[in-house]
Amino acid sequence: VMPDMDGLELLGEVRQLPNSDKMSVIMVSATEDLQIVYQCLNAGADDYMVKPINIRQLKNLWSNLWKKKKERTLIHQLQEEKSNRQQLGRELQHLQSQLSDLTSKIDQAVDTPITAITRTISELQCQENLTSEVQNALSQVLHSLASSNLYKPAFDKILSDDEVDRDTKTWLMSELSGVLYSGASDEESQQVRWSEEDETKKLRSYDFNVWAQNEGDTLLMFLQNIYEDFGLLSMFGVEKPKFKRFITKIRDGYLSSNPYHNFIHGFDVTQTVYSYLTTGKAAKYLTHIEIFGLLTACVCHDLGHFGLNNNYLISVGHELAIRYNDQSVLENFHCANTFEILRSDDCNIFSNLDRAQYTTVRKIMVSCIMATDPAKFMELLNKFQAMSENFRQNDDDHRLLLAQILIKSADISNPTKPFPVSRYWAGVIQEEFFRQGDVERREGLPISGFMDRENPNLPGLQIGFADYIVIPLFTVLEKLLPSTKVCLDTLLANRDTWEKMKDAKDL
Repeated sequence: VMPDMDGLELLGEVRQLPNSDKMSVIMVSATEDLQIVYQCLNAGADDYMVKPINIRQLKNLWSNLWKKKKERTLIHQLQEEKSNRQQLGRELQHLQSQLSDLTSKIDQAVDTPITAITRTISELQCQENLTSEVQNALSQVLHSLASSNLYKPAFDKILSDDEVDRDTKTWLMSELSGVLYSGASDEESQQVRWSEEDETKKLRSYDFNVWAQNEGDTLLMFLQNIYEDFGLLSMFGVEKPKFKRFITKIRDGYLSSNPYHNFIHGFDVTQTVYSYLTTGKAAKYLTHIEIFGLLTACVCHDLGHFGLNNNYLISVGHELAIRYNDQSVLENFHCANTFEILRSDDCNIFSNLDRAQYTTVRKIMVSCIMATDPAKFMELLNKFQAMSENFRQNDDDHRLLLAQILIKSADISNPTKPFPVSRYWAGVIQEEFFRQGDVERREGLPISGFMDRENPNLPGLQIGFADYIVIPLFTVLEKLLPSTKVCLDTLLANRDTWEKMKDAKDL
């Protein structure tokens, strides 16, 4: 007799039994809802099958269960190795601290003219026969020498002089001090800040798990929290009902049948960029209007995606490839879809922007969505590498490139998340790849790499993606945003896990 409980409750009871970790539990259901699948797997199911079940599925099932048992054993071993690495890390930090102390002592032994002058004045101050006036004068000299810009007071005086015209001020600051005088508006010159409300703190985490939060309109509420955290809705005159209509329209424009390119991915990219802006401190480099455009680009960047990539659309001469001349086909499509929605008065969250603000927002959005095209990755990475060595906040092109890098980093950030989350993302990506491979097989086309359902190689896909795409980008990102080092560390640890799983598979 079946107990009076649903499948998830029964699964929970089974997993409470002694030695249940040695049992294989498979959930069987008629639904293909991704959220239900995730809940079952997260609650302890070893696999999930959709009725009706055929013989081939059963064969594959037993094969997968055997592999998963080996994976669990490996993960346990890896956890022990991680603990050992953490201990080694602590020892390394101690050695680095000792090295830092030694370096500091060496630096103190090397004189420069300014340090020699400072030391001489300090020694003079120690003499007992100095009057208080002389002591104060020497203190003022030391204070001036400690300034990061000895000429700044003179420039401040010139810039405060109303008789000096704007062009002269701009020339002086750019030619003589290396600083571009922009005459920014009050809004643009204010430092971007965000709140400390509890409901937004978890959204700032690099480890945020969207799959554990996706219930009803929760993601829509989170999006509003993200925008309001920077004060964007009130600052740019966006009424909350209009904002809700806009993001609801965007959500409905994503295809929920896509395993990967659905609204959950769109939200995940937005939340990840939000974490870079706040926890990563990238917001200090951008203006409010730029953040407004960047976040909106994130939400909309894959709007209308139907699960087939640019290469396929171009190879078959799809109508979108014809329309966009084989250039960033899907990205142009997503961008155009977004601005079609924004043309509606009911959804136009930019309706109260002035001409200059709208021009900035549109440029940011188009540039950022185009930056998600995989074909543009190497060009984008090379530009970012060159810029990161001499980033100038007052350079419009530098800030635009930073916005592009933030959305691109978030778009490929799945391997930087904790391994259980990263592993789940890898699975849904692989399934969407397989679906394109199925289409290519039916149409007699060459099956694209890693898209052949009959020859799966998920570890190989993840290792190659990490080595050639994700690691190079996050290595450079960490130089500009040091706190993202934890993302890079997680990425490298995940890559090692996939490598061990690949080795185990090859045995």
